[in-house]
Amino acid sequence: SVSRYSATIGLRQGEQGAPSENQPILALKNYPWTESSQAKWALRRLLGDLGRDIPSLYFQIVDMYYAPGRDVPYVGMNMKGLLRADTSMRVLYAKPAYHALQHLTSTFDHTLERIPHYPYTGGSDTLALFGYRKKGTDEQVVTIWKSGSTPSNSNEKTAMAFTFAAAKFSDPVYVDLRTGAVYDIPEGSWSHDGTQHAFRDIPIYDSPVLIADRSTLRLQPAR
Repeated sequence: SVSRYSATIGLRQGEQGAPSENQPILALKNYPWTESSQAKWALRRLLGDLGRDIPSLYFQIVDMYYAPGRDVPYVGMNMKGLLRADTSMRVLYAKPAYHALQHLTSTFDHTLERIPHYPYTGGSDTLALFGYRKKGTDEQVVTIWKSGSTPSNSNEKTAMAFTFAAAKFSDPVYVDLRTGAVYDIPEGSWSHDGTQHAFRDIPIYDSPVLIADRSTLRLQPAR
């Protein structure tokens, strides 16, 4: 192990990415990946690492073509890119995962800090849930997604209720990070008593969503 050589060496995992379509070989092979499930996986991986204080990265920015004659046991496309490319390495378009990571990085920057052991009740047994506070205001952002299985191509959501025991929200909204859509949470769907905040009818699926105070977001008017 690394500790045999030094107690101060840090380990980081590289090449963390998922393809946008089924590939017969290479990492995460032989699964019916789509551009939608790739976007979900990218968000889950990065936010799962962030919620556990694990240094993270995403691999890769653009699809790669392994041409014949190279010293690799594969000829064809490596489809893990955020940008779709062809065999000439010409970029064709930005995949949904590219836009999903734009939504993520526009929200999660150095002004948000994780709240360790964020207390909550509700939801289900297969959720990933992490809390963050905005520096300077302490308004909060909570990330939630179903974590019990590999991301699917279905966007069906389940309405769930949550109670956060140590929350601070002045104007909470619901955010689907995959699409970038932001929705008001109706007054009848949330209440608070001191720091205890209760939410109901929150749509949850296998891609990260946010319950966030509006002040923590960089919002653009709907087009």
